[in-house]
Amino acid sequence: MREMMVSGMNLRMLEDIVNMMGLAMPARASALMSQLCLEEGKEDWVSSRVMDEFYQDMVRQTGRTDLGLNFACSLALMRFGILPMLTMHAPDLATAMTNVQKYAGLIQDESELVLDFSGEQAVMRVHPHHVSHMGLVLRTDFVLAGLMNGLRLYGKGKPFQIRARFAYPEPPHADLYKTFFDGPVTFNAPYSELIFERALLQEAMPGSDPMLYSAVLARANLALSELRGRKGLLHQVSQMLVGRLHLRPRMVDIAKDLGVTDRTLRRHLADIGTDYQGLLLRLQMERACALLAEGKRTIQQVSGDVGFASASTFHRAFQRWTGTTPRAWQQNARKREVALP
Repeated sequence: MREMMVSGMNLRMLEDIVNMMGLAMPARASALMSQLCLEEGKEDWVSSRVMDEFYQDMVRQTGRTDLGLNFACSLALMRFGILPMLTMHAPDLATAMTNVQKYAGLIQDESELVLDFSGEQAVMRVHPHHVSHMGLVLRTDFVLAGLMNGLRLYGKGKPFQIRARFAYPEPPHADLYKTFFDGPVTFNAPYSELIFERALLQEAMPGSDPMLYSAVLARANLALSELRGRKGLLHQVSQMLVGRLHLRPRMVDIAKDLGVTDRTLRRHLADIGTDYQGLLLRLQMERACALLAEGKRTIQQVSGDVGFASASTFHRAFQRWTGTTPRAWQQNARKREVALP
């Protein structure tokens, strides 16, 4: 289990899935999304811990641990970004899956998917970027059930056996896996993966279109190149801010250290869909949540660490960000793992 940065597009997609299921977004996720730029191509990036908290909050809110399997069946998955188009219009399944891995950088720091097509049996293995057990289960269910849907579609009813293995104990919704996976399902496996006959990789994609695929591929390469440029500046500024939150850094000082004017820095940040104050507030929130979860510092100390002059000011800001108080959030963070089914 690991932590990384993921595109805000992931939260937009989950919001659509939740709405289509007739459920409500968790309050913390809604509060965060109201502060993020979620415009495609300019969206803010957040810690995968935010996604993990979303999954945990959804389980508490609904009492359901099977949400990952159900999320994977939503039509909302096809509505966001370039990856669905790269998949649909690729010439064959092998190319489609390779693209999912290659262009994962458009939505997260690194791919969760590891492909091994070298033997007689093809393997699609997932290493989720989540930090809690329930986040791991939901994300793994989500990814593998989504891949299973694709394999079922591309196999066109042919008798391929697909084995699903999960690297965690049998969950409360274990009986539902038979509905979502066509072959044997194993828990407590070394890895979470799908294993199937390599011949399935050569199956033509139902929506394969050579001309459209070439155009989408060019767009994906351009988007990835632009994103790397934007993330370079954003990462640089973010690293400077995180190390100085306790000093309440000014934009003019950050710009000076970057060797540019504050006007130039403001323009560059606007080009990537954010602004200095918005970025500073988001980093303060993420850092405060992480420090409170660790439980090693008092709320007064955390407020100073993230740049607030008083605990009362921090208290109001934190409640505005998350919908709850710092103390309540810290207590819930300690209970989170043991309270989940």
